[in-house]
Amino acid sequence: MTRHTGSQPLSPADQSAPLAPGALQQDRERRAPLLKAIRLIEWMIDAEQPSYGVREIAQALSIPPSTAHRLLSMLEEADVVEVEEATGRYRFSMRYYRMSCRLAATQYPVNQVAKAGCRQLADDTGESVYLGVYDARDRTFMYVESFESRNPVNYVMAKYEKHPLYPGAGGLSILPFLPLDEQEAILDKLSLEKVTDRTITDLAQIRSDLQEIRKRGYVTSVGRRIIGGAGVGAPLYGPDGRIFGGVVLALPEQRFLQYDADELGRTVAAAAAAISAQVQMGGH
Repeated sequence: MTRHTGSQPLSPADQSAPLAPGALQQDRERRAPLLKAIRLIEWMIDAEQPSYGVREIAQALSIPPSTAHRLLSMLEEADVVEVEEATGRYRFSMRYYRMSCRLAATQYPVNQVAKAGCRQLADDTGESVYLGVYDARDRTFMYVESFESRNPVNYVMAKYEKHPLYPGAGGLSILPFLPLDEQEAILDKLSLEKVTDRTITDLAQIRSDLQEIRKRGYVTSVGRRIIGGAGVGAPLYGPDGRIFGGVVLALPEQRFLQYDADELGRTVAAAAAAISAQVQMGGH
């Protein structure tokens, strides 16, 4: 496709030529306010507060208060945030909330379908069930929904926090089922750390485990990410047939040992397969 500046087409040489240092710097400066504003929105969402002060935002983002105020004014003009008249603090606007809800419902409907299946699994087993979503861009995952156990003793895992794919059932319900070239790209860049004394950090052992998990169709993990915790996970496939996340049943190790591990694994894998089928049918 021919690129244009004004009305004059660029020559092939111009199209392939990199930006000069001065032009590159100007391009970065032009994009900087937008990138800073997105970073501000992300921080506000993660902070989970009803409202936010200018100095509070400036301190959290390590920017001058004047910059924070300028960004907030820009977002206010776009109707992303609004000012509380009584306090002068900022909060998300109803328009932004409506757009976010519609985005979640229309662009990511698989989550809605998966939630129903996770809830059913939690009801059937009486254990906590978590819905994990894979982020292919930075090759991590996060839990976006949870359904708590009826049991008095449980392990609660935080939602919306990014986790690596290698330590426990959450990541290992995803990593073994990714295309092999993608697995290798992830393994090549992993910073392997001992989260607990049972965390496996030997790459040869991890590769062997991935093959076994893929063959079995589910993962069981005991104490690898949380001391005294156990997890059983299986992959979720989207409409395009690619992995979009995983279902994880989480419980204390002591209670896990009372189960037949293979039977529990097959139960979770069957639930994940049913959810994937629903997703691929468009939720019908």
